[in-house]
Amino acid sequence: MLSATDIEERYHWRKEDHEEIWWSNTQKHLWLFYFLATLFGPDKLIVELGTYTGACSTVAWAAAVNDTGGSLVTVDVKDRGQEERLCEEENVSVIVGDDIVLGRVWETPIDLLYIDDGHAPEHVEEEIEAWAQHVKVGGLVLFHDTCPGKGPWLAFQELVSWEGWEIAFKMPHTWNDGLFAARRTA
Repeated sequence: MLSATDIEERYHWRKEDHEEIWWSNTQKHLWLFYFLATLFGPDKLIVELGTYTGACSTVAWAAAVNDTGGSLVTVDVKDRGQEERLCEEENVSVIVGDDIVLGRVWETPIDLLYIDDGHAPEHVEEEIEAWAQHVKVGGLVLFHDTCPGKGPWLAFQELVSWEGWEIAFKMPHTWNDGLFAARRTA
């Protein structure tokens, strides 16, 4: 199981250097992120929308692809120094740009799409419209911060209403930290 200590040792992260983000609500999901990534084969592609500084979820995805094969593409609209830290990994690509624009021209099939970007309903809706079509049958779309009535929650509800999509699991929120997954079935 991946722990905060593993990440600190592997990626030279120290809580003191990243206090404002290191112990975010994402941290409690790290073990699950790592596990979900290992469910796909050694040629898997994980795409993360909303890198922020790459301090939590990104390093869990990176650890999983380094340990079990595959690639990680992480996208954020702002350059927050994440590329400098993350591109030391040969199978991790950092893209600084508009994820919706990128999703509209994307061509590579995705095994796992993780959405933890802007949380405005219209933004998350546009993300699933741009990206969900690229998820392989059997692949997952994972939504973070799924609070009732908020953008990720609404987008998840929309996606699982589409033909060819189903609920994979729901981890309800306690404080802005719900995690829901949709599986592509057709």
